Amino acid sequence: MPCRCTTPLPKHSRAYSHGCIRLARPVDLLEKFSKIDTSIDFDEAKKILDSDVHTRLYPKKQVPIDTVYLTIWVTRNGMVEFREDLYGYDTLQLACQKDHFQ
Repeated sequence: MPCRCTTPLPKHSRAYSHGCIRLARPVDLLEKFSKIDTSIDFDEAKKILDSDVHTRLYPKKQVPIDTVYLTIWVTRNGMVEFREDLYGYDTLQLACQKDHFQ
């Protein structure tokens, strides 16, 4: 389902994402897509991205994307960060591991 967000996602809670995904480096991803699919003109697409006008791109090639859902990670400074498991994925993963190792 495409993101229908009309305002930026609130930074204080991931629960309000409505399926939208934040990208740390959207221009880098756009550039990679333009190299995979030549129907995407990187310079034109970047102008659209810079303009803040809601525009959809329809690539001719499908590109598989793996999404990683983390509730705990270590920062570059060595600090451990914890987030609430909004979707219950940690519980599912633990259950799968428990079944696998018994």
